[in-house]
Amino acid sequence: MTNQAIRSLMMSAVLPFGLMALSGVGFAETVVVPTIPGSLDGGDGGIGPPPASDGLPGDPGLPANADAGFTVPNSDPLNSAVAAGGAGGHGGDAGPPSFTGDGGNGGAGGAASAFAGSSGSGSLQANAQAKAGHGGGGGDGANLGNGGKGGDAHAGTSLSSTGLNGVTATTAAIGGSGGPGGFNGDGGDGGSAVVSAAATSQQAPVFSEAIGTGGGAGGGDFAGAGGAASVQNQVHSDSGDLIAHSLATGGAGADGQSQGGDGGKATANLAAQSATGNVAAIAGATGGNGGPTDVVADTGLGGGAGGAGSADATASSTTGSVTVGVTGAGGRGGDTNGVSFDVAGAGGAGTATAEAATTGGPLNAAATALGGAGGTALTGGADQGGAGGTATATATGAASGAGPATVSAFATGGNGGSASIGLFQSVGGAGGAASASATGSSSGGDVTSTASATGGAGGDGFAAAAKGGAADAMSTATSTGAARVTATSTATGGNGGTSDGGPGTGGQADAGSKSQNGGGTVQASAHSPGGGPASAMSVAAIGSLAAPPVEIAQGQSVSVAILTSSGGVGEMAVGYGGEGESLVYQTTADFGFTTSQSEPLYLTLLNSTGEGFDSLELKIAVNAATPLDYVFSSLTSADMFFHDNRIDLGLQGAGPQFVGISLFLTASRPGDGFGFSYTVTVPEAPTWALMLGGFAGLGLAAFVRGRRTARLAPSFAARPARDRAA
Repeated sequence: MTNQAIRSLMMSAVLPFGLMALSGVGFAETVVVPTIPGSLDGGDGGIGPPPASDGLPGDPGLPANADAGFTVPNSDPLNSAVAAGGAGGHGGDAGPPSFTGDGGNGGAGGAASAFAGSSGSGSLQANAQAKAGHGGGGGDGANLGNGGKGGDAHAGTSLSSTGLNGVTATTAAIGGSGGPGGFNGDGGDGGSAVVSAAATSQQAPVFSEAIGTGGGAGGGDFAGAGGAASVQNQVHSDSGDLIAHSLATGGAGADGQSQGGDGGKATANLAAQSATGNVAAIAGATGGNGGPTDVVADTGLGGGAGGAGSADATASSTTGSVTVGVTGAGGRGGDTNGVSFDVAGAGGAGTATAEAATTGGPLNAAATALGGAGGTALTGGADQGGAGGTATATATGAASGAGPATVSAFATGGNGGSASIGLFQSVGGAGGAASASATGSSSGGDVTSTASATGGAGGDGFAAAAKGGAADAMSTATSTGAARVTATSTATGGNGGTSDGGPGTGGQADAGSKSQNGGGTVQASAHSPGGGPASAMSVAAIGSLAAPPVEIAQGQSVSVAILTSSGGVGEMAVGYGGEGESLVYQTTADFGFTTSQSEPLYLTLLNSTGEGFDSLELKIAVNAATPLDYVFSSLTSADMFFHDNRIDLGLQGAGPQFVGISLFLTASRPGDGFGFSYTVTVPEAPTWALMLGGFAGLGLAAFVRGRRTARLAPSFAARPARDRAA
């Protein structure tokens, strides 16, 4: 199920859950603080008395605390607590007539706390909303007049049901925004938002939503930082279905004359557990954007950094289905507008972790991580674009019963910021690295694991371009018996930026896949070095599966390996992606299976295609024997060797078998590349024919031109060689 589908499911459940809660018989407690809007606001500071005295500070806003059935529990079906902190007063201006005094500081915003809870056997609903007051603005004067800090907000709910009716909790907190600074004053920081929610039931379905938003910052000479947001949501039921949602958003940093404010970090945690019900869990965290700097000659220090976004969710059920979707996104770095020697803000890191577990039902776990883009250096000078944020996505799903498991992880590093072309040594920001890991398992069901990582592009610059971010993807699929298992990984390194001094280096790409079931184990990997375009794809699967078509593409390395009941089939392809420099690419495939009697193994090279290389090396490892090593320096000799050539791997005893294949390609000419397809088999003619027919769907199989009977001499094919003459 996609994240969008999960959200649709969650939203469709809100109305019936709410109706169930409102239909209960009993009292409702509603607490609202303050009862008179604005009564908690702080007073403004006065203008400084003459001659030229400092402005008076603004008064702080007063706090607001609301509690409905939380501290003193009750069994009311609907408890609601709403709290709004008072606004900080504005700082007074410096006194006339010359305004040489300092402006008064703005008052801090009032904190807000709202807590609601209930327990009983009927329908239960709790609502807690806390909104902190904003900081007051700083007064004008010769100096100072700082903005007040936004108030902090804290909201919490607690529900416990022993009945059959629904349980619904809504919890939200919004930090107060920081006040703007007066003339030459600094901006106030945004207030934080903290949310904690807990809902439990013995039999009833549960819906729980928790949202936290950090306060935005105030602008000034040195701008304030956005407020942090932290959300924790825990949901449990013995037998009811669960729908839970945690969302955290960091406050944005403000614009600054000398320094932009940093974006607030965001953290979202979610734990949902049902003994027999279905579980759907969503967690998302988005870091606040960094604030930019304004144009002030030779005083710009840099844009604010984007806030980190980190989200994780864990969901489990004994017999029900489990669906988890997690997104973590870093905020964008702030731009810089100073004249020289300025650094734009770096993008925030994005981290997403999804974990799903079930005994009997199917599961789907998806994690998406997005690094924030680096800020841009907008004016000329020896400026530097901000680095892109890193992205790390991890998804794990374990079905201990016979249910299927689908696990996916997607990570995209933030692009590096560019530096405008000018007269000085401007440099782009580096692209953010990306890492994705997907691990799925089942005790008897089919398993599909997918990992995809894309590094951020390097930023452009005048003097030098930045490097693209590296990408690393790993997928693992494990089951028992004859269940189908498929692990697919794709990695794409970020492109390097451009500059007058030449392009930046692209990020390298690494992909790895592993699949295992009762029939054996298969692994595949691919590596493409940084340079020009770099991408890698690996597929490891077990079962009667259609292999994806594979083509030789610029900068791409591919390894597809499929284990069948009679051995394995596979394909490897590499395309050079550099611009004349020497680069080394590598692909591997490892097969592990068991034979019931002593018999020979064969590696048959079916066909090949390519435009050339500087050198090509094929290594073949079989159990504990010394690996066979074939090295080629010409396309003609390689083409002859890889076409319709059966290599005798020797007589192997009964029991576990291991066959490892590695390809190393070194190239330095655009357009170079090489690819081939193969089988690993025992000499059973009927099965052999079926395997060849099934393998015809592979991309390189189309290059076979009626050469299946033109076998090379077995003695030569089985012998290690440095090269083979045309």
